[in-house]
Amino acid sequence: PGSNTERETVYKALYLSKSTDGTDVDQVIVDAATRPEMNASIRQAILARVIGSRKNPVVVPKLIEFSRKTSDAQVAKSALEAVGSLGSDEHFADLLDLIQFTSTSAVRQAAEAAASAVIQKSSKREEFAGVLAAAYESSNNDDVRHALMRLLARTGGDKAEEIVKKALTDGSD
Repeated sequence: PGSNTERETVYKALYLSKSTDGTDVDQVIVDAATRPEMNASIRQAILARVIGSRKNPVVVPKLIEFSRKTSDAQVAKSALEAVGSLGSDEHFADLLDLIQFTSTSAVRQAAEAAASAVIQKSSKREEFAGVLAAAYESSNNDDVRHALMRLLARTGGDKAEEIVKKALTDGSD
């Protein structure tokens, strides 16, 4: 619906929107973008470009929950792209849960990218390394283990180094 120029104008207007009555514009945009009636390509653009650029972390839990429930992996990836921009330490556990328990590899990869962005911004890397190490040790899924190992490598530190070296030496992962 509409030309690319018209869409870009709408996206820019949404990005610049401000409330005059105290309404949380970001919540309204996310609510609209997560309704099934919306065109998929428009939804992806709003989630990844508009929401991520508006920099309001209040919407992150709703984006993660939407990513968990939607059957459209591409739309979930767009929501998780915004989470990567907006997410913080408090969202790490939910992203880890998504990595461990989603059945869709594209969603797992997007959640991993978002978790990686959270790790890069965090001062809790050592704490995350411990959580990731425990998840790695308990996982039986090779794709999940590989994702967890990549995240462990991003945390740095002794625990991460130990696990990554062991896996490389043993050839187990």
